[in-house]
Amino acid sequence: MRYGSDHREEEQLVKIASKLEKQIRQPRCKVILLNSDKKIAQLFSNCRIVLSRADLAKAAEIEAKAFILAHEIAHDVLGHTQSEHFLKELNQELEADSFAYQLLGQAGYDQIIATGKIRKILLFEAKENNCNSCLIRAHELLKLVLTNS
Repeated sequence: MRYGSDHREEEQLVKIASKLEKQIRQPRCKVILLNSDKKIAQLFSNCRIVLSRADLAKAAEIEAKAFILAHEIAHDVLGHTQSEHFLKELNQELEADSFAYQLLGQAGYDQIIATGKIRKILLFEAKENNCNSCLIRAHELLKLVLTNS
């Protein structure tokens, strides 16, 4: 974890990542928090999760932060690679969301609060940035919650 101006938030992210990784027995991800207004939230090689302050700005609840981290950890566990093909990328996002949902439950986070907040963020992105995949992900998250309730 690289420390910037807000040590508490960075320490909180490290604790969340550690709690999630204990569930999959792969404590190897490194979380890097950047002081940036650009949304980044991405997994890089060797399980380096890069987040920006912009990524976390709307994720005030610990469950929402946990979902973001769980989603990126899921990409690593599932062996996802970046793709420029829309359907392959969307499928990987949906798989990571589903895995993250399960991982949150195993780690003791409230899955409904987490997915509710993430759905709000995705719906906002869908509207503001004409993000069709965000709209699909928000719909699929709702189905996931309803199916597992």
